[in-house]
Formats: sequence, structure tokens, C-alpha cells
Amino acid sequence: MHTPLYRTENSGALLGDWPRIPLPANAELLAQSAALGRRLADFLDPESDLQLAAEWSFLARLSIAAEFPENTPDRDRRNAARFAITAGWGGRGPGDTVMPRRGRAPERDWNPTELERLRALAAVENLSLDDALVLLGPRCVDVYLNHATFWTAVPTNVWEYTLGGYQVLKKWLSYREEPLLGRPLHEDEARYFSQVVRRITAILLLGPALDANYGAILPTARGLPSQLTM
Repeated sequence: MHTPLYRTENSGALLGDWPRIPLPANAELLAQSAALGRRLADFLDPESDLQLAAEWSFLARLSIAAEFPENTPDRDRRNAARFAITAGWGGRGPGDTVMPRRGRAPERDWNPTELERLRALAAVENLSLDDALVLLGPRCVDVYLNHATFWTAVPTNVWEYTLGGYQVLKKWLSYREEPLLGRPLHEDEARYFSQVVRRITAILLLGPALDANYGAILPTARGLPSQLTM
């Protein structure tokens, strides 16, 4: 149901909450589909043990200004200054509601080093750099927590990624403005945001493989109206 082509072809049924799921006609296709599904489930499950580090670390890397040196005597005060979300991502609405706001996420071009690292990530999925840029977006944004701390190189299509009608990353930020949360982020929470960015990136890069699997299943699929399998 997260296969891009499937979502396009079955958009009406998905909106009506009554989508038909094509069942593979043989064990080999079922096993291939299950393997892709397991990878996708791990990316989507925030409680999974999956940690995308190393070659993924340039995406949503935390950049912390030199004005917050490690040798600051008061560690709590230093971390409060580093990780407080004060860039204007959310505010109180009527009652207990939270209203998203503009925040600060300037768009920019990928730099040469980032492009080479994207090329390496794409190659793992048998994609070219051009393929990856179509899936992730030709540019990226730097997402600010406050005036001096930000997450670097968030792909534009990852930044705009929605689930349930909500822009995932912006929604997360809007509830964590310091006046709403009542405290700065903990460092592990800031790093969690980086992991979410990397997981969404991985989901988008998996799209062509999911589409290919869906295309292979469809001609002999069970569980769909006959006209859709012709």
C-alpha cells in the first residue's frame, strides 16, 4: 500500500478506506514481495532497531554553532541553548490545539560532496544519481531548531513527505516549540529527527523496486477486479 504506482492507481479506493490488495500468483513473487515489505515495515516502524548511520549520516546531520562549546561549565544550560526549538514551527490554537507555523527551512542546492554520497546511496538500490534526484528532489533544505542549530541536507521531497494528510517532519516540529513542550529537546530526540529523515529517504529510494514488484504481480494477481489484471 506504500508502492507509489499502487497508490496512484488505487487512490480512490485508498481514500474510501477499501483498497483491494493484489495477491501474488506464485511463491517466488510472494517471497519477493514479502522481503520488500519487511524492509518497508522496518523503515516505517519508529520502534524498530534500524539505525541508518555511516553512509547516511550526511542527511539531517546536526550542525551546532561554535557559540555552544563543549567546555561550557553548565552542561544543562549549554544543551538547552543548543536544542531549544525556537524557530517558529508551532503555536497554540483554540483550546488545546497546536497550529503549525512557517518555521525556518531555507532551500539550497546540493553541494558536490552531498551529491556523491547520494550517488552511493542510490547505487545500493540500482539507481543512478539522476534517478535519486527525481525521487528525493533536486534540492534540499536546512531545518533550523533555533538561530544557530540546524539539521543539514534534508531532501525537499522528504521534507514535504506526508502521511495521513500531514507533513510528517513539520508536524513533529510544531509540537516541540519550547513554549509548547516546556523544555528544549533532549539530544537523543534531536538525533531521532535525523533518523526519521533517513528512513523517509530510504522509503522514497525503495519506490522503484516496489513498483517493479507490483508490476510483476499484477498480470496474474488474485484479489483484484478482472479488468485491472488484463
